[in-house]
Amino acid sequence: MEEHSAFTRKDLRHCLALALVTIVFSLRTGDMPEAVIITVRHVAAYFIYGFALVFIFIALLKKAGMAEKFFEQKPDRVRLVKWAIGVSAFLAVYQMVHELIEVLLA
Repeated sequence: MEEHSAFTRKDLRHCLALALVTIVFSLRTGDMPEAVIITVRHVAAYFIYGFALVFIFIALLKKAGMAEKFFEQKPDRVRLVKWAIGVSAFLAVYQMVHELIEVLLA
């Protein structure tokens, strides 16, 4: 039985929901052109950080020889994308909470 790594509807909905969470928690206020540019920069940074963290984590596991112990099976493209988008959503929420706490404590 050959295993393929195609996105299912459930995977696409999951990725879309996490991407929307990332975008919503990255929205910034201010003058229109500047706020949009800042928001796009934050969204791009979160997605780059998310993908980089996932790939670095997997590379470190492989280098340490723990990838086989950590993963039951080799991670496919769908899992990697879902993990990376999940990490980017986490980073966006974390940054928003951090900024909110800074404002409340100031």
